[in-house]
Amino acid sequence: MLILVHGGKHGTGLAEHGKIMRIDELVNPEKFNVEEYDLQDDLIFFMNNDPDFYRRHYYPSIIKMKLHHDRGQELDSSSLSPIVKHAYSAYKEKFPVKNLDKDLEKSAIDDICSKILETEMENFKTKQYDEK
Repeated sequence: MLILVHGGKHGTGLAEHGKIMRIDELVNPEKFNVEEYDLQDDLIFFMNNDPDFYRRHYYPSIIKMKLHHDRGQELDSSSLSPIVKHAYSAYKEKFPVKNLDKDLEKSAIDDICSKILETEMENFKTKQYDEK
């Protein structure tokens, strides 16, 4: 049996990007083939859509960045590396796929941080985090 999984708010994890999954991959995540999906994009999706992680970790970090941005201070994507590392640990705990590396490579962390900063800078410009 095959299931097409669509990404959406709070639909986090291994199937976020519309990959066709086998039913046993949903029940047994260790059968999921890590090479068949983009870990970086999935981790960013997890950070934005896991309610607990977003509320406790991601949003407060972004608000701190916004305060620096509003003060005219330069933002450095590397300041996001601790939150990305923490997200990876939380992701691995929630989705215990046996083939995931213990830690993310530095280049992957840098890429994820750059993608997040680029997205959030656009959000700052469009006032996504401003009070209404």
